Amino acid sequence: GSGNDVVTLGDTVNTTTVTGIETLIGGANTDTVSVSSGTIVFQGNAGGDVLTLAANSAVDQLLYATADDGSAAGANSGFDQVSSFQTGQDQIVLTGALRTLIDDNSNGSLSGASRAQNAIDLSTDEVVTLSTQTTALADDNYAAVRTAMGTLQNSSAGADVLVLANNGTST
Repeated sequence: GSGNDVVTLGDTVNTTTVTGIETLIGGANTDTVSVSSGTIVFQGNAGGDVLTLAANSAVDQLLYATADDGSAAGANSGFDQVSSFQTGQDQIVLTGALRTLIDDNSNGSLSGASRAQNAIDLSTDEVVTLSTQTTALADDNYAAVRTAMGTLQNSSAGADVLVLANNGTST
């Protein structure tokens, strides 16, 4: 109906299909969500979520607020997988503690860049979209993503970067 519908899933493993829900907040475990129509703001929280967005002209937003959203930082498994993400239209929104962590120069905005293999610079890059497509997103220790990233430039203790990778189907 009219208004802003907000649905919060429980902290169990959830599988659901939604229509006309403006905001969906995931639980602490793996959520599998299909959006059949409409525009959605999705905050998955902890757990490796699987999200299929509706293939439409809506501007969907994926919201990440802490390093644990999408799994624990540095984890070798349990990452978010998103299908039907429309580059140039849908948005990844960083807020709260995660935004502060990624905003290396503390200027209040995040600089994004597309980088090929061996071109990520940890001294300047904050958000990187890999221009090299990975062969897999879910292999052991993210080997395919690490290969697509290649050698990181200017690596040092505490350096970080948010990397977006895709395998041609999922991001």
